[in-house]
Amino acid sequence: MTMQAVHTALWSTYLGFRDPDLIERFASSDRPFTNAQALTRLNDHMRRGADGRLVSLDVLGLAAWNLVGQYVSEEPNILLEHLVQGTLGMDCARARQQYLERDRATLPPDQRFNRIVDSKWSSEDDGRFAKGTLEFTVRRPFEELLGILDPRSWLEARLFWRDLMVKRLRYGEADEIDDPDPDLMPRDYGWRAKGVMVLALPGGKHSPAKCLKGLFDADRTIGARESRIDYQLVAGTVEAPLVCNGCLSLEKMEGQPGSTRVRGQKRVDFPAGDLERFRTQTLAYWIQSETLALALCEKKLPDELAAPAPKPPSASGAAKKKSKKKKKSSKKKGKKKKAKKKHRRAAGEARSKRLGGSRKHEKASARPVRKRSVRKRSSKR
Repeated sequence: MTMQAVHTALWSTYLGFRDPDLIERFASSDRPFTNAQALTRLNDHMRRGADGRLVSLDVLGLAAWNLVGQYVSEEPNILLEHLVQGTLGMDCARARQQYLERDRATLPPDQRFNRIVDSKWSSEDDGRFAKGTLEFTVRRPFEELLGILDPRSWLEARLFWRDLMVKRLRYGEADEIDDPDPDLMPRDYGWRAKGVMVLALPGGKHSPAKCLKGLFDADRTIGARESRIDYQLVAGTVEAPLVCNGCLSLEKMEGQPGSTRVRGQKRVDFPAGDLERFRTQTLAYWIQSETLALALCEKKLPDELAAPAPKPPSASGAAKKKSKKKKKSSKKKGKKKKAKKKHRRAAGEARSKRLGGSRKHEKASARPVRKRSVRKRSSKR
């Protein structure tokens, strides 16, 4: 199963189509799956094991939770039983009961570790832009989560992000750095970054037709108790662009050591087509799957790999680097001059030997020899 097929299957659980005839009305590149088709694909993907899965069990559990809500008044089939048991760690009857008791909570209960609590989802649609906000508390330390406020870490969410490169970086009022070294982006500092990215939208089974290239601009602020990153994405073509303004923030929970409040928000203008018609459901899938995957990601994120993390360069530091470069270049030039002199001297000596003697000996033979007179000192007796 391709990554795009998994992407589309997860998205389809937010749409909830059951009639195959309705699916045929979509363009082939935007076509979702029916609930039955999505269930089959997600079950197959879940059985691959941790090494073979393209997305985490937590994201698959989010899809299972959506399907529990859609079949809440029906007898669950065996595929849904397997998916719910394998991702949420409970049977369908218990999941259905919790779905109703929790007032249709946004995120599913985490039976294995109970890491996600108090989740809230809200959305708005003004006819063009769709806006969504997800909030929840995760039982992970604030400092441990700072890595997700780095655009490079969003690739760990995998679904919507296929590639991302930082091209420019700025610290405060300092000059921009072109093509910065990844180690210059430690987690303990705020910065502003610009770059290029490839965004993958759901729909269809194959990825080439669904990938949009674009630009991003991100501004990160780091504080002792609250940190955030604000960003803007523009992808696609001039005629049909996708424009997204978003924010991801972290806040230490007072009175709850080791817990952090996570808030993800996006305001998106989707290009015209089937995704625009279902923009609220698509946005809900984007924010919920991405934010949940990042908050529970156990991998080391990019800025955690550099130890120790270097301090950001200042204006004086940049001047020092320039002076050091000048010194190094002057030393190199001096070495080159010395090497040239040695080469010329060796060439001259070789030439004089071929001619039968050096110029110094010729000058010495032509010059008259003066004898030095030596006075005899009288010894006093």
